[in-house]
Formats: sequence, C-alpha cells, structure tokens
Amino acid sequence: MPGASTFLIKETREMSKTVLIAGASRGIGLELAVQYAAEGWQVIAGCRNPEAARSWLAPDVELMKLDVVDTDSIARASKP
Repeated sequence: MPGASTFLIKETREMSKTVLIAGASRGIGLELAVQYAAEGWQVIAGCRNPEAARSWLAPDVELMKLDVVDTDSIARASKP
C-alpha cells in the first residue's frame, strides 16, 4: 500500500520532536540545547538555576528547575 507508507512518512515529519536535557545551563548540555532548538526541536532545558540560563538559550526553550542528584527535584520535574 504505497499510499499508507507515504501518509506515515508525512505524519512523522509533521509531528514535533521533544527533548529533555539535564544540565542545560552550561557545557555540553547547553550546546545540545542550542543545537536541538536550532533544528526545530521542542527543548526542555533542565537546570539547577533556570533563570541564570535564560540569557544563553532561545526564548522558545522551556526552562525547568532540575537537579539530577535531588530525588525531590526529579519527582517535581516528572509531573505534568
């Protein structure tokens, strides 16, 4: 069924991609956030201090307070 495969390819290309990056306020995490955002991904940038990272990231990047060594922080971040 060529029509079905064409539809699936089109549907996949139209769906948005989302990535959560921990440590997105500096170093490799920051660079990954910048690169994914530039490629059109919806980026959720996890940072211990999100407001400090705001000036380095694109306005459409969602900032989230996240400290990966703090289980309470991880629990809060995992809730919608």
